[in-house]
Amino acid sequence: MLTNCLLATRKGQIITIMVDQKTDALNGNRKVLAYDTKLIWEQFLNEIVETRRELSERLDRIEAIVIETRATVRRVKDRLDKAKPKLAQ
Repeated sequence: MLTNCLLATRKGQIITIMVDQKTDALNGNRKVLAYDTKLIWEQFLNEIVETRRELSERLDRIEAIVIETRATVRRVKDRLDKAKPKLAQ
């Protein structure tokens, strides 16, 4: 009953205190979440950089294979062109 009276007589003050406590708690949580989010974003960006590096290396290897394959195809075509006149005889 005493609590009800205090709430009735000091309702504005208690609500203000409760709101302030909740606001402080929310602000504190926001700071912690912002810090945690910052770590997550840093990790995420590091993963992106690492993935780009790996993809770049893979693309370089694929490009080398393509160049080698083109050279091989060119050599085979040259050999076929030289062999065609001999086959025609």
